[in-house]
Amino acid sequence: MEHEIRIKEEYRNAFGSIKDRVAWALLAEAIGSGSLGPHGHVIDASSGNYGIALASLGRMLDVQVDIVVSAGTPAATVDLIRAAGASIHVAEPVQGETLHQGRIALAGEIAAQTGATFLDQYNNPGNPNTHYRWTAAETFESFLPDAMFVSASSGGTAAGISRYVRDRKLSFPLIVVDSIASNILAKPMNEGRLLVPGMGSKRRTSFVPESGDYQLLRIPDSQALACYSLLEAGAGLSLGLSSCGVLAGALRWLSLQKQPCKVAMLGVDGRGKYSAHVAACRQNPTLAADIEAYIQTDEASLMAISGLWE
Repeated sequence: MEHEIRIKEEYRNAFGSIKDRVAWALLAEAIGSGSLGPHGHVIDASSGNYGIALASLGRMLDVQVDIVVSAGTPAATVDLIRAAGASIHVAEPVQGETLHQGRIALAGEIAAQTGATFLDQYNNPGNPNTHYRWTAAETFESFLPDAMFVSASSGGTAAGISRYVRDRKLSFPLIVVDSIASNILAKPMNEGRLLVPGMGSKRRTSFVPESGDYQLLRIPDSQALACYSLLEAGAGLSLGLSSCGVLAGALRWLSLQKQPCKVAMLGVDGRGKYSAHVAACRQNPTLAADIEAYIQTDEASLMAISGLWE
């Protein structure tokens, strides 16, 4: 039985990820509303791709951009945000705060002190609206899959696409792939660390899709790391870590189907900046053993997908 997986290559956007869309939309909204004037100043919290996109657009539009990251944000990602033109602030959460809450709190404090416009991507309805009006409309313009797979991420992508599917009465399931250690949409299955940027969070999203609009599929972070390792070693398609997690989730779902399926997923960013992070994860003997176990399990399925290796 042969299945088909179509990957929307969002890493081909100008600044390398699906977050280009959100950064553009939130900046345009701020300019259009008058809250951001010429030569203005914006601030927001980010764990990676959004910060890169916002900083890049700020440089193009002559807007000063400050980005708040967590202490645990990979150094390669912080370097890319800074190289794109942003000033970096590192948030240290106080007792009882998650890393995410610490980032948002510091961004709000700096905005209040400096007068910068706080775009607040994690709570701004422009985030899911971007995917409703733009990402989903493009994805389903000429192809309706048997299932659509997205990463939980910040919740905005899933919320926007799920609303589009519901409003247009499309009949396929939206499957949100998330880490087993994540709390963003449901109680975590374990209390382990989150190891895949862009897949999962220790906080609940403010963009929860309505009940019944999606199915939640949980995978171990080590399975995403294994998929990434296989594609990197074989010079396969340039998928970032969370996209590798979504691909692993799609393969698991397809393995349970009784008839051929055509499915779609978002390749939200590319491989480049994750190599050092994956290598560091593999220094942990227990995690390295888990990754190798999933490589043994998933290698044949991945190698059979011809488009990943062309």
